[in-house]
Amino acid sequence: MTESVLFLQLASTGMTDREIMEQHEYEFNRIHNLGGDITVKTISEYDTAGFIDSCKGHAIVLCGGNPPMSREVISQLTDSQVFIRYGIGINTIDLAACTDYGKLIYYMPGYCGPELALHALALILGLLRNIGYYDREMRKGHFAKSNGPLPRRLQNLTVGLYGLGGSGQELAKLMIEGFHSHTIACDPYVTRETANEIGVELVSFDELLARSDIISLHAPLTPETNHIFNMAAFQKMKRNAMIINTSRGPLIDICDLVKALKTQEIGFAGLDVFEKEPVAADHPLLELDNVLLSPHSAFYGQESTHTQYALAAQFVELLSQKKIDKKYVANYPVLSVWQKRGFEI
Repeated sequence: MTESVLFLQLASTGMTDREIMEQHEYEFNRIHNLGGDITVKTISEYDTAGFIDSCKGHAIVLCGGNPPMSREVISQLTDSQVFIRYGIGINTIDLAACTDYGKLIYYMPGYCGPELALHALALILGLLRNIGYYDREMRKGHFAKSNGPLPRRLQNLTVGLYGLGGSGQELAKLMIEGFHSHTIACDPYVTRETANEIGVELVSFDELLARSDIISLHAPLTPETNHIFNMAAFQKMKRNAMIINTSRGPLIDICDLVKALKTQEIGFAGLDVFEKEPVAADHPLLELDNVLLSPHSAFYGQESTHTQYALAAQFVELLSQKKIDKKYVANYPVLSVWQKRGFEI
């Protein structure tokens, strides 16, 4: 292997190059053993000029963040042919343009499904049992015994899943097997046979809104799903309903959500992802007691992190053998180009 590999990290993580090298020692060592040379660089988010300049001379780019890859940017990436995303999201990448220019985009669907499901469950339980509220009150010196919203039993509630992919299925299993909660889901890409195997009832979007006591989001961000949870949707939900988002921030219109929570159109929200990150210190969400928040960390875990590192190393190793694992390719149409280059798909 003679390709030069770049590990590109966004500055928002606050990590030094040394810390990055130590954290990613596993896959870096495997790549070094193949004869690959790795360079670590940090850029500011959406610094397109810095992104283009950093990629020069590197055939493979490991992206420790969301690379700003518009068609204009992609057209200038003359050296880099493979981009490996350490995650599921590919919203900042123009996949059609990557295919047009022969760029192979790897991503990691399913690598953190159990973590996302557990985090969603943690937010649900935290809100049901007033954990965040009690913690805040005790830190203020208030022993708020038997205070706050009256908790309900999870097994008596209907759980609705917006999206029944990897993490949605994981949460469905937790709800059905662990709490015996009736679970429904809205997902146009899942068959009734698949849903029946899991024990989930497939419903329309309007049914999901009307029937669910808890709605957990597990869908990708697309033009169709952007702001699909807006005031019109909240007004169709139960007034004491809960919405949970560990998926993509813009699935929810955050301004409408704040209004719905303040006016009690819905009862609660548990959020790990947001339209704009990081959340501003004066954001009105932070003032609400019926909200539980975490800083885009639902994916984070020992097993999921190791899976990320192992997959990244595996992708590079396969490339060195002129092989591609199509299961993890985001722009599937580009594979015909790589087959013509002699790669085994």
